[in-house]
Formats: sequence, structure tokens, C-alpha cells
Amino acid sequence: MSLAPGQSVGPYAVVCSLGAGGMGEVYRARDTQLDRDVALKILPELFAGDPERVLRFTREAKTLAALNHPNIAAIYGIEGNALVMELVEGEDLSAHIARGPIALPEALAIARQIVEALEAAHDAGIIHRDLKPANIKVREDGTVKVLDFGLARTLEDVSGIQDVSHSPTLTARATALGMIIGTAAYMSPEQARDRAVDKRSDVWAFGCVLYEMLSGTKTFDGEDATEIISAVVKSEPDWTALPASVPAHIRALVMRCLVKDRKARIPDLSVVRYMLDGTIPVAGAQEAAPSRTAARVWQAATAVFVLTTLAGGAAWYRARAVTPPVARFVITAPDNQTFTAGSRAGATAPIISPDGRTIAFTAQDANGRRLLWVRAIDALEARLLPGTEGAAYPFWSPDSRAIGYAVVGKLMRVDATGGAPTTLCVLNPGIVGRGGAWNRDGVIIFNNGPAPLYRVSSAGGEATVMGELAAGETGRQFPAFLPDGRHFFYHASGSGERGGVYVGSLDSSETTRVLSASSGAIHDRTSGRVLFAREGTLLAQAFDQNRFAVTGDPFPIAEHVESTAVPGVVAFSLSETSVLAYGVGEAAGVGLRLTWLDRQGKVAGMIGPPATYRGFNLAPDQSQVAAHRHDGEGGDIWITDVSRSTTSRFTFDPAQDNSSPVWSPDGNRIAFSSIRNGKPGIYVKPSNGAGNEERLFETSEARGLTVLSWTPDHRILFGVSGVKTTRDLWMVPVDGERKAVPLLQSPFGEWVGQISPDGRWVAYASNETGTAEIYVQSIPTGSGKWTISNGGGSSPRWRGDSRELFYVGGGKLWAVEVAKKGAAFAAGQPSALFDLAGMSPNDFSFAVTRDGQRFLAALRPSGEDERSQSPIVVVLNWLEGAAR
Repeated sequence: MSLAPGQSVGPYAVVCSLGAGGMGEVYRARDTQLDRDVALKILPELFAGDPERVLRFTREAKTLAALNHPNIAAIYGIEGNALVMELVEGEDLSAHIARGPIALPEALAIARQIVEALEAAHDAGIIHRDLKPANIKVREDGTVKVLDFGLARTLEDVSGIQDVSHSPTLTARATALGMIIGTAAYMSPEQARDRAVDKRSDVWAFGCVLYEMLSGTKTFDGEDATEIISAVVKSEPDWTALPASVPAHIRALVMRCLVKDRKARIPDLSVVRYMLDGTIPVAGAQEAAPSRTAARVWQAATAVFVLTTLAGGAAWYRARAVTPPVARFVITAPDNQTFTAGSRAGATAPIISPDGRTIAFTAQDANGRRLLWVRAIDALEARLLPGTEGAAYPFWSPDSRAIGYAVVGKLMRVDATGGAPTTLCVLNPGIVGRGGAWNRDGVIIFNNGPAPLYRVSSAGGEATVMGELAAGETGRQFPAFLPDGRHFFYHASGSGERGGVYVGSLDSSETTRVLSASSGAIHDRTSGRVLFAREGTLLAQAFDQNRFAVTGDPFPIAEHVESTAVPGVVAFSLSETSVLAYGVGEAAGVGLRLTWLDRQGKVAGMIGPPATYRGFNLAPDQSQVAAHRHDGEGGDIWITDVSRSTTSRFTFDPAQDNSSPVWSPDGNRIAFSSIRNGKPGIYVKPSNGAGNEERLFETSEARGLTVLSWTPDHRILFGVSGVKTTRDLWMVPVDGERKAVPLLQSPFGEWVGQISPDGRWVAYASNETGTAEIYVQSIPTGSGKWTISNGGGSSPRWRGDSRELFYVGGGKLWAVEVAKKGAAFAAGQPSALFDLAGMSPNDFSFAVTRDGQRFLAALRPSGEDERSQSPIVVVLNWLEGAAR
């Protein structure tokens, strides 16, 4: 139906014709009721004559009318067979392109607005399906308006098409029977093959539009629709048509949008937006900048460098056919913050949302306060979630809207956009749960200390236990659901074959061991692989979901992935859109060195080789160091001669997880922790290595033991990771009746205890206030108790004369003078000695000489800040990178 000026459609008086296209004729009209100009799109008679199609179109128009975005042309209503739309002045993008390539700054400004419009529609569940330059208007002020959102899917065959490159492309079947509509030159390969369409089809069309803006030529062209469709399905664009001035990261963006296999195409417009905003380093830019600012600039430059390097050239890309390059960039900790994994400062364990848009992590400030942060992939700054103090091991809801996490004694949830956190359930006293998983049925499974996994509703309520631990198994942690939402991976702690990754079920107590790993595991829906870590290497391996078994050989994805923070830690995550994020581990680079520091923190020498040190002790005469070195899934104890810096092995089976060495007061023996036959125990061996080990104590009632101190009257102080009362301090005699008795046992956690050299006091850390602080208590009667730290503390160590106490708190080493008057104990004001930049943040990561003048710490050789050593790495198209 054609209209002449002066004719009316309802209250709309036609002014003039604006043109015609596959969707019908468009007119400029005057709204006589609201006194404004509008656009009237008169739908084709073939379309308007079908009541079912009109009804479907009306429903679509209502959905589109709900969109309110500055880059989307608004729909005002429907009048008969006319669509009433916002009148957008200016020319369409096709006319602009017809004059030649668009200058890069203007092209990118237009592209960003197109992406923002598409993102808004995708968030509302609307796919454009017919994005092309003719459907994009550019006003004189540079504002972009995208037209005809979602309308193509309601259209059927329209005759009279003259320009095949702009024609709606039809299949032989009608829409009701599955017809796919698109425009030939901009349709995706899946549209051409009559397959299901999703938002990746709009990513393809956007790539075509951006290519044309930059090159001034059609991405795919031909004499008729058949020829154009053939080019879309089989041919590559002429990449040499892109001007040499187009930056490599923009060139790579266009290439990745136009990958024919949509599984390998950029999955989401948020990724496109991030890549569009990449910053190009400018030669001669000022180099002297504040360190954190420099880190931000470096981060942005690194992202661009990676994209640039991996994009390569157009000829290389054609040789690689359609597979896009892998891209990596890094995220550093927020200002004045240090990444954490649980309570472990300096360890990095990010989690990416299922939609791939947001990363969550925990970080700790200089005062030791740990909170939950979120950062959009396309943002330059992270955002704090208030009220999440003490947060540990977060996990996402399946809709990417909420985050679960643990604090001491509770499982919590908070909206990703912020708001007051809520309690889901209570954990065992003093426990900080290690990981959780949330399925689409609203079931959350989580770790509740040295116990089986528990489950609770995402709405909160009473938690219920799932099964029971097997013999030799000491805990289950870091669960992750499989695609069916009923089965899940988890990591089991235990010696030998009891440890590793298992599959459990919500519907059964049966479990299946899958593989040996130092981490838990996650499943990648796209590739069907399981991802896990071994000795700092992130691996992927094919996984049979029917047999719950891995097949083939694993292949590496990334090196230096955090895997030693706590047993089974999952410091990597994968979105449903195949975006991978992982934390760099402490074993990155050349490892740690045992380093001498004076009371001002100045380096006074190094001893021993680089290694991953997890705790060490000086011999009483200070001539040797016994150190636990963590290698893979366990560890062994090594002895280093201080004067000669030579090292020899003291224990010989890392699978037994030999750890926490402590010297006897005379230096002739060493006590240490070990797990034998699934049971944690305490063993004693001559310090010269000659002679057999002697088992001092063993239990099956605890998750683990840590030897802490050897008293002057020959008793061993050790920490117990219990089932009922979390962490406690116990003692057992070395000689005589070796009966272990509790020294400090409460509903809270007590750990890293140290007996004073005179045997009168025990210094230890406790979370009884909700924050770890240092306390001193008299022994054996416990008649007095004194708080030492204020603002967080751990890892106490005594001076040799028991007159000074040292501890770690807020990233610093602190010293406290001790005055003893009879049975009384008096502590002075803590004073900070120096920052602990780059120090391994384990329970006992430093030792002190008897005179208190020198400290031995496990440091990175460069002495660099731990924050710069442990970033978050984000990987796009991770599988392609691994395959190479």
C-alpha cells in the first residue's frame, strides 16, 4: 500500500516517503495528537493479510517497545498495518560507507554505539537477525540509532526486491516451519545453513558492518543472492582491503567476529566491547608515573600487545583458515589490596560468572581486612561488595546474578550488584568452608570443614550432610556441578589413591574416582573436557560423562597456576561462553629463596636453592634449616646447611606429605607431620638423617596434624584439624606414655601455637573475635590469657630469651616486648618492623635468630610485591591456544 502526502493513518498525517525495503515502505508523518514527527513503516500486504503473522508481529513489537536505549530507535506503537517509530534524522550507514572508508576514530565511535545497542537487546532476549548498514542511522551529532530490532524473524517472502545484497534471505520453508530470515551479505553461516540463530549471529553481522566501515567495500559480494550466500559459507573476506592504518587488535577483532564456526567465534558482545576499547601504547609517552598507575597502563598495554601479537597478519590468518587466535590479558589487584585465596594472602583464585562478563575475587587490604570484589571483563576497575568482610572461596549462581561465599561459621550469599549479604546456613564452629557449587534447581553443595560435603537450598535453611568420608579420606572440598546439575566433581583429601578428583551425586552416596590432581576440577560444556591442575600446570582432558572417566591424554593449558594455597584449591574458572580465568601461583618463575633480613627488612644474604617453601625452622645452634618444600600433591623435608648453603633430603616420600619440621631443644632430633595409610601422625627422626623414623602419635579422628613446637620438657605441641571443633592445640609427650591431651580446645579455631623457650607460655592465633589475632596463655594451667595483636595476626615466633614476640599482621612483621613479673605476663605495644613484600604467606614463613636481630623468610628473589607476582589471567578462546 502506497501513501501520498496528506493521507492519514489514524492520527498520523503522511508528510513524504522516506524509502522502501524488504520490511515495507517508510514514510515521514506528523503525529497530530502529540505534535511530533514520526516514522511510519507500512508492512507489506502479504504480511498484513495474515492474522497469525500480525498477532506474532504485535507480540514482538510489544517486546521491542520495552527496550529503552539511546542507540535503539524507539517503537511508539502500532496503527493498523503500520508500525509507528521514532523518526531518526540523518543518513543511514550504507550511504556513509558508499563514499569510501570511514576514518578509524569515527568508525570505532559508531561501532561502540552499535555494540551497546545490540548488548541491550541481547540482555532483553532479542536478537536482531538483520543487522546491516541500511538499518543503522547516524545523526549529525554522531549519535547512532539501530533500527528494525527483531523484526526479521516475523517476515516471510516479499517480492519485488531489486538489490540482492540487501534482500531478506529466505529458505524454502515458511517462518512457521522454521524459516530463517536475514540479509544475504550480512547473514551468518548458520543462518545460511538454516540452523538455529543466537546472539553470535549478531556478532557476525557486526563484524561485517565494521569491516565495511573500515574498508569501504562489501565483506561478501556477488551477482545474486546464491553467489553471496556461497561466499558467506565458503569464502574469506579480502583481508588486504583493510587499510594498513587499522590497528592489529581491531583487525583481530573483525577476524574473530567473522569466524564461520560459531563455537570459535567471539561469543558475546561484551567481549567485542572490551576489545574495541583496547588502548594503543603511544611512543614517547611519559614513563615516570606512580607505581599503581603504571600497573594500570601496563595492564592495558599488555592486553593490546597480546591481541596484537596473536592476531598476526592477514595472510597468516587466511592460512589458518577461520580459527581465531587465542587472546590473553591480565588483571591486577585493586589499589592497596592483595589477592587472597581464602585466608591466604598473596594467592589468586578468581571465579568468572557463567555468562563470562564478570570476575569475582577476594582481596585483603593493608589492615588484613578481606572482602569480596567484582570486576566486569570490560571494566578497568574492580568494585567492592560492602558487608562481605571475611569472605572466602566465592562461587556464582547459575544466572550470574548472585555470589555465594564462606565466612567463619557461615555460608553467605550476596547480589553481584551489591546489597546486604544474607546467611544461607551455619557451618561447623570456626570453619571457613572451602568452596561451593550452585545448580539451576537452587541446590547449593559446599564444604563444611574436614567432613563430607553438605547441601542447602539457595534460599537458605538447614544444611544436610551428603554421605560420609571413606577410610583414609580426610575431607571433601571445592565441588563443581557437571552439566546435568545432579552430578558434581569434588576434590578429596587423603593419602595415596584416596586423594584426587571424584564424581559425586545429589541422588546417591556413591562416588567415582576420576583422576589424580592437586586441585579440584571443572567441566567445560563446549569441549566436553575436564580442567584440573597438577603441580602448577592447568591441564585439560577428555571426559566421558556416561562412565565418569577421563579418556586420552591430558594437554597443558597454562603454567604457574595457583595450586598450593590449600589442598584442592580451584584457582581457575570457566564461563559458559568459554572465557577462562586463573590465578598465577606462588611457584611461578624461579620460586622462593630462603633470605636473611635484618630488623629494618634489608636483605643480608640467601641460602639454599629456589623452591616452594611451606614452612621451616632454624636449628637451636642456627647452623641448619629444616624446611618443608611442597612438590605437587605432597611434600618432603630438606635440610640446608647455613654456612655452606648445601641442601640434602631428610624425608623421601612426598606422597606422605611430610611437613612442619620442628627441632628438639638439643638439635639432635626433628619431629614432623606425615600422613601414612590415610592417617595423620607425628614422627621423630635423628636430625643427622642416620637412623629410622619413629612414630610418636597417630590418629584417625582428625583431618590433619601440624607439628608446631618442642617444649624444654620434651613434649610436642601440635595443631589438629578436627571434625567437630575445627582447629585445636594438643600436646603429646616424646617419652614415657605417649598420650595426647588437648591444650586449647574451643568452638573457635586455635592454630600456629608456639611454646616460649622457657616453657611458660604459648603464643597462638585464634578467630574467636571473627578475625585472626595473636594471644598468649600460660601453660600448663592456662591461668592467664592476653591479647597481643590488634588488627589481625598470625605466625607467632619467640625470641630465644622469651622476652620478645614476633608475628605477621597486615602485610608487616611486628615485634612486641614481653615483661614477666613472677606469674604475670605483660606485653608492650606492637611495633611494625618492616613490610613483608613478596614473602610466602604460609603459617610459618619466617624464622628468627635467638637474639632477635635477624629473620629468615621465604622471599621471591626480586623482592617484588606479591601483588605484581600473582595477577589474574583471562584467556579468550582458550581451547585454540591449548590445541597449539
